[in-house]
This record gives sequence, C-alpha cells and structure tokens, in this order.
Amino acid sequence: MPLILKHNEVIKIISGFYAGVHRVILDEPLIHQTVLVKLDPIEISQERKRGRPKTIESNQVQFNYKKINTELNWIHRDEISALYESDLLIRINIEPEVVFLTPPKSNKESSLLNKRVEAMKDFLGYEMLRIRLLNDFGWGGLVKKAVNNSGYKTTQIYKLISLLCKHGFSENSLRTRFDKCGGFGKPRPCDGTRKKAGRKSAFDKLIAVNGVPSPQQPGISTDWTNRVLAAYSTIPKPNPNMSQMYKTIINSSFVQKVKIENGVFVNIKPTIGSYPNLSQVRRIIQKYISKTLLLQNKTTKNHYANNVRGMIGKAIEGVSGPGHTWAIDSTVGDIYLCSAINRSWPVGRPIIYVIVDVWSTIVVGFYVCLTGPSWDMAKISLFCSLFDPKKIAEIWGYEYVPVLSQAPSMPYTVLSDRGENLSKAAKDTAYELKMSDSFTPPYRGQLKGGVEVQHRLIKDEQFVFVPGAIDARKKELELRQVKYQDATLTVREYTQLLQVHYTEYNTTADRSDRLDAHMKACNVTPTPAGLWEYGHNVGIGTNRETSQSELITHLLPTAKATINRTGISFMSKEYKTTPELDEELATLAKRFGKNEIDAYYFPGSISKIWIQNFNGNGMLELNISDYANASQELTFDEVADAHEYSLIQKAELKHSMLMKKLEFQEKKDEIVNNAKRLTKDAKENNLKAPPPINLSRNMESNSNVILQDKQQNNTDSHLTTEESPSTSHHLNVMKLILDNMQPGASHD
Repeated sequence: MPLILKHNEVIKIISGFYAGVHRVILDEPLIHQTVLVKLDPIEISQERKRGRPKTIESNQVQFNYKKINTELNWIHRDEISALYESDLLIRINIEPEVVFLTPPKSNKESSLLNKRVEAMKDFLGYEMLRIRLLNDFGWGGLVKKAVNNSGYKTTQIYKLISLLCKHGFSENSLRTRFDKCGGFGKPRPCDGTRKKAGRKSAFDKLIAVNGVPSPQQPGISTDWTNRVLAAYSTIPKPNPNMSQMYKTIINSSFVQKVKIENGVFVNIKPTIGSYPNLSQVRRIIQKYISKTLLLQNKTTKNHYANNVRGMIGKAIEGVSGPGHTWAIDSTVGDIYLCSAINRSWPVGRPIIYVIVDVWSTIVVGFYVCLTGPSWDMAKISLFCSLFDPKKIAEIWGYEYVPVLSQAPSMPYTVLSDRGENLSKAAKDTAYELKMSDSFTPPYRGQLKGGVEVQHRLIKDEQFVFVPGAIDARKKELELRQVKYQDATLTVREYTQLLQVHYTEYNTTADRSDRLDAHMKACNVTPTPAGLWEYGHNVGIGTNRETSQSELITHLLPTAKATINRTGISFMSKEYKTTPELDEELATLAKRFGKNEIDAYYFPGSISKIWIQNFNGNGMLELNISDYANASQELTFDEVADAHEYSLIQKAELKHSMLMKKLEFQEKKDEIVNNAKRLTKDAKENNLKAPPPINLSRNMESNSNVILQDKQQNNTDSHLTTEESPSTSHHLNVMKLILDNMQPGASHD
C-alpha cells in the first residue's frame, strides 16, 4: 500500500540524514515532493564571541535561546517511501497542552488571540497555504501579505509560523502564554538587585522623596522562603492558627542575636525589615505547601482520614450482582429499652447489627441484642438473614411479610469491621460455610455501601450489660440525667419496630440513580427490593444453598441441655418434643440416669432450641413447654438478668425468712410456756386424784362431739324432726351435764 501523508501530520524518522520529528506541511504525489518542517530544537552554538564579555547583572534570568525553526524541507517522495518500507518512518501523535484546549481566561488574552488569527488566516486555510507554497517554494509570499495586512513585523510573523509548526495548524496554537510570563501567582524572589514587586506603600513613597529608595519592608527572598519553610516543618501537628505559627517561625528562624542577662541567654528582638511580616509568611506557606497537606497538618491523622479527605471509589466496584457481597455493621441504638419481665427494670441501649446487600442496598437481615460488638453476635445476625424468614418472624413475634422475591443465600463475601472480623472465630466460620470474609480499610466507610447509612443513630457510649445489675443501671442512668422510666419498648418490641422500618425502606427507598437504560426498558422498580429482584431475574445474583442444620450448628451458640424424667431441660426450662420421643427419653432417664446433650439456642428468644435428631438426620426443633417457668417472649439475656437478680436478693430473702421464723418460734415458745404454767397451777390446786385416763379421754371426746353437733344444728336449718344417732347422743350427754349442774345434785 503506497504511503500517503496528511497535512499537519507528525512523523518521526528514526535514522539517516533527516532523522528527527517532523510536521508534514504538504504531500504532493504529482510532483513527487513532500514538504516537512523539523520540530527538533536547534541549539545555538555556545562559543564565546570575540571582545569583552557582556556584564550580566545577577538578577537577570538566563534563558537557553533556541533557534525558531521554520525552514521548509522539500524531500523526494521516493526517499520518504523507502524510509517507510524500511520501518524507519513512523507516525506519532503529540498531545497538546491543557492551555491549548481551554478558552482564554481574560479579555486581553482573547483580543490578542483574535488579532493573531486574523493575521495568520492564510496560513490556517489549507488551500491558500498549498497554492502559495507551490508557487513561491517558501513562506515569502504569505509572510509579506501577512505583514501588510496585520502591521506585525516580519520576525513576529515567523514566530507565529513557528508556533503553528510546533503546536499544529489551528487557531489555538496561536495562544499567548500568559501562564509562563511570570504574572500573578508566580514567584519573584527579591534576590540581588531585584526590586520588590507591586505598588509602594504610602510610607515607602514618602521616604523615597527624601532620597531613601529602599522600602521599609523588603520583598520575599529565597533565603526568607527557605527559613520559613524549615521552621514550618518543625511545628507540631495539628498546627495552631496562623498567628501562633507566625510567632513560632519568627522566634525560631529570624531571631539571630542574643544577650546574657544575669547568666541567662535572652533573645534580642529583630529590627523592622529584617524578618517577613504575617502576610508574607502566609504567602510562602500557601505557595509552597499544597492545600491537601495544609489540611492534613491542621488536624489529626484519624480525623482527616475519617472526616476531611475526599472519598474515592464506590462500594459497588467489584460486586457482580445481588447476594455477592454483604456488608455488616453494628451500632448503639439511640433508645433505652426496658425488661420484658418487669418494665420498671432498664436494660440500657441496644446493639443493632444490620446486614446490607451492597449491590442492591437492600437490608437482608438484622439483629438486636444487649451485648457486643463481637463475632459471636455478628454471626447471629447472619443467621437471621439466612434462616427461614417465617421461623424468624415466629421467634420475634411479628407478621411475616414477603419482600424479597428470592430468599437470601450464603454470600460470596461478608464485609465487616475489624472488631468483628479480625478473629479466629470469624475465620473458622468462614471456612465452615465456604464464604470469604474481608474487612474495609480503617476510616473508609464509603466502601461499606449503604450499611453506614442505615445507622442514622447516635453512636454514643453504652454501659456494659451485666445480668442482675439492675440497681447499678438505674444509678448510672440517673448520673447521665436520663429518665429510665421513659423506656417503654422491650427488646422484642423494638425488634418488631425495626422490622417495619426496614420493610418500608426495602420497598420504598428511591434508587432511580442506579437504573441504567436496560433496567428502565425492563420497567425495574427503582427500590432496593426491585434491584434485588432484577439482579436475580437476569442471572447475576449469587445463589448458594446452605442447609438449615448447617446454619444452626455454625452460627448459633451452644450450651448443655439435660435429659431427665420429665423430658429435656435447658437452662432450667422444660422443652417439649413429640410424645413418642418424650416417652423414650423419660424411660432412658429413669433407667439410666440423667444425660447431657448439646443444644443450640437463639439468644433473642427462649421459645425454641435445636438438638441433634435422635431418630433421624438433621436437627430437631424444640418448643418451650407450657409448664415451663418462663414465657416464650423473653430473651435469654432477660431470663439471666432475672435469675442473677434473684441470686443477688437471695441473701436478703434468707435473712428476712430467718427473722420471721424466729418470730414464729417465739410465739410457739410463748404458747408452750403458758400451757406449762397453767398446767402446773392446775395440778397444785387440784388435791384430788385425777380420773382414769380412759374416762378423761371419753369425756374429752364427748365434749368435742357436743360442740360439733351444736355447730351443725346452728347452720343446718332444714333438718327434719327425726334425730340422728349423733344428735340423740348429744342430747343425752347434755341432759346428764345439766342435771349434775342443778343445786343439790349428787356428784359422786
């Protein structure tokens, strides 16, 4: 394929006489000529001219002048083609500087550019440029016309030609480079004889009239700049305000004289003009210290990383779809809860674990507890997200509302904080459930997606929940000036409230910014639940089945349960199974004694536990018995709280019972002593011999019968006239007693 070059194209000849970078001006196959301009700079010879060397003031800036290269090289196309076929000619692209891609920043710069464009309009038009070059075989005709039309000098026109050759034949190549002229913002140190820039102050004008040309306050020199920067680097971080730093800088770098007074070195204050003023120091610091470094130096490292620095990246990067990455985080709820056992008992502020799917931002699960943060509690929140949602609703006592079209399954990655994740238990759980555990870098909350947004709660200090320390919690709340009597929700009720909140969020939160053109064409609902459903429908969701038994054994805590004659007891609570199994376990316990087995429990409710199935595979679910000494809405923390509280009160209760026993013993002793006294008196006063014991017993029995019959006659008004045997006996005895009581009766 023959070589065809374009106007304004840049080529590079690797070797030979024409080696270097060239811009193509013309390529004319008909006349077998290619016109190039070499862009490589040509250094002027550095040989010293004859005669006395020119005196150069120290304040003059030396430039390495380069020859303006506008020479046209007419090369035969056969030579160009031979170089191309030998791979010694390659096409290159020169990226323009940013200044040539932006519009002029001032009216003055814009007017100068327009004037240059008007002068070089024949050079910018390809047809006119081609015709004149082929006729004149050089720039002469175009230059002469440009000089006549613009008023520029010939050297100025050639300078503009060099700009077009260097930067390309476009209008922006003629831009004035005000950014390189030492204008505003450019350092101009007052070294040597360079004068201070800017307008003079009123005082400087007055002293100049009196023959003192030097200003009162000199300009910034290189020495001052170095001293200020060196002193600034020694100021501890976080930096104080500028006025305080200014005093430190002047005192450390510009106080150079001292004197001895009473054997102590005392600094001599510098004279005016021998040190920079506050504005000059501020200019040096702001000029040579980057803005980001100034921000870092003004605050602590952690505060800068957490609140000041810019956020880069998004949590969704590297996440393929819903269910791929879950972010888990915990926080302290801005609410005080009460105990379900006794609502006057405060239990403190809850710890809330929330798990959010990073891709869809949907809340897949949460857990409310009173202890943490730890991996033991974090994996229970995983259990709440992965276990049967109907069972979770039954445990917490709320209505099951199907929100997710696809039930959550074990994710590929669980993203959590170092506090929960950086532990051996977390690694063991990840290995057992075949998932990847990871944690975000410190102070990079934006990489955890929406899980931080879910915690729009004040993360304040929470006192440690110690079971039984109810009075201590009350005192602590009083010291914090918090009315614990205002706590109205229990853990269970607060969980039900959060369930409604997260259900509302999953179905109503606006995620319109996440929809692309394909999602809009598919009428995807712009909510977290809608994104979750769409991701699984198109096949980018992560689905990995994990048996319920594995979730129970790997995510729930375990403790010992006892098999006894009444069934299975766990933490002194009875749990029921099937009648057949209860009978079998009771028989085994009766014949072979008690036995302990491992039981898995959900700390948020005592309503259920799980044990290994004796007669089959998997796990066996046990519900709390109706005869257990606790109701199913309680949590294990609340049960432990009440148990420990009772143990704390046990000593006082025993003391109170002992005091009552002593009081009753005193009463019994008083009765016995009184009886002894009366009996002794009766024996002393009765001189006759006592009747036989049989007669005394019969008389006592008859008197009891008389009293019983008398009571019966008083209460039973419906009796007939027919007398019963007991009534007849009663009347006979009463008659005998009454006869003996008559005067003159014989008492033998």
